[in-house]
Amino acid sequence: MLVAPPVGLRPPYAATSTNSAPVIPVTLLDEGGPFCTPIGGPFWTPIDTTTDASAPGTAFFKQTTRALASLDDAHVGLQARIDGVDHDFEGGEARTVVSARADPALGPDPAQRERAWSKSYREGITSLLDGGGRQVANRRILWGTIGQIGYINIVSMGAFDKDAPPDDTKALDAALDEALAAFQGLPGMIVDVTNNRGGYDAISLHIASRFAAGRRLAFSKRAIGANGPYQRFEVVPSERIHFLGKVALLTSDVTVSAGETFTLAMRALPNVVQIGGRTRGALSDQLTKPLPNGWTLTLPAEDYRDPDGRSAEGVGIDPARSLSPFNPDHRTMIQQVVQGLLLRS
Repeated sequence: MLVAPPVGLRPPYAATSTNSAPVIPVTLLDEGGPFCTPIGGPFWTPIDTTTDASAPGTAFFKQTTRALASLDDAHVGLQARIDGVDHDFEGGEARTVVSARADPALGPDPAQRERAWSKSYREGITSLLDGGGRQVANRRILWGTIGQIGYINIVSMGAFDKDAPPDDTKALDAALDEALAAFQGLPGMIVDVTNNRGGYDAISLHIASRFAAGRRLAFSKRAIGANGPYQRFEVVPSERIHFLGKVALLTSDVTVSAGETFTLAMRALPNVVQIGGRTRGALSDQLTKPLPNGWTLTLPAEDYRDPDGRSAEGVGIDPARSLSPFNPDHRTMIQQVVQGLLLRS
């Protein structure tokens, strides 16, 4: 049975290939902190198993991932190689994506359905942008104007150049330079991260610096279990071209990880208002833990706090103004925000 001991109790489990069942919940208790081990959660109750956990196989992998899935955390995962076949579990997917994958009208299988959803999302945006807009930086950025309002959509916080390291910023800066130059003098703009799947916190801060007039505390973080002070991260104004007018930041439940640290950084700026849906609530970097049987467990290992000391881990970041990001569709949301910016100009 997969059972977690009470807090403070660490039985002397030996690191052998026969005991991955108890190692997983103990690792979550030690490393994952309160975000992974709610009282009454899956690892506080014996889980019925029909297989011998001393020789984990596909059935045990499925049983374990069902328990991990109930934690509903996008940074919890389990990777295994069983009988020569790779198995990969990632938890905490956004309800919007889960719904798309389950919609038979979008295609014959979950992967094709999600691609169809993403295609419809992008086409809805390009239909609004003057001249269809521009897709640049390895298709990670889509920008253009909608009449007198600037628009930029960022789908990840990294991988802006397929021939450069994923945290390289040259292509990103070139795209931002061009877009923000085109937006100078406009009464407002939209920064859309409703489909941002994360990346690097450093890039989140790098992009936010283009909208900052002064230094602002964006967030603080500390490793789970650490006793020292939280590490502070600030938005520092960029020396490159920037936009200091009214900015609407669009978010959704798909916005995750570095997309959420970007949200915190942008919220710290007085010219930015967050509109849309609550973010996913998985800000922490991932910690990779090898298990005795050769499997790999990933889990969140940091506690992020906003400038007021609040944690959004497992909760998400609420917008200043709630507006459905995808109902009836994302195009409708953008149109409503454009009208709001024009009225405020």
